[in-house]
Amino acid sequence: MKIVFVSSEVTPFSKTGGLADVAAALPKALEKLGHRVYIITPKYKVVDEKQFDLVSTGRHIEIPVSNKKELFILLRRMNITTAIIFIQRRRETILTMQRGLYSFLRQPLRQ
Repeated sequence: MKIVFVSSEVTPFSKTGGLADVAAALPKALEKLGHRVYIITPKYKVVDEKQFDLVSTGRHIEIPVSNKKELFILLRRMNITTAIIFIQRRRETILTMQRGLYSFLRQPLRQ
């Protein structure tokens, strides 16, 4: 079976709590059972593209954000068994400026 696992955090790329650990461990366990797993996660600024060998997939997607559509770039990690796709906003905004995963800069946009 093909399974898509979407998470806001995945160890070792982004982590603030236990969610990141589960998002990394559960797909590995499912693969051991014979499933093909794809992880989709945001590409935060703290994720070093060179350190984790990320490359562009050459694909872009449009995602509705507030009242307009925003363009996002898809990146993937090379040379691993679990397929990890990172979603990166194409243009710099208040949502992508901060270095941390979660920031008070985003708070007004969440309400």
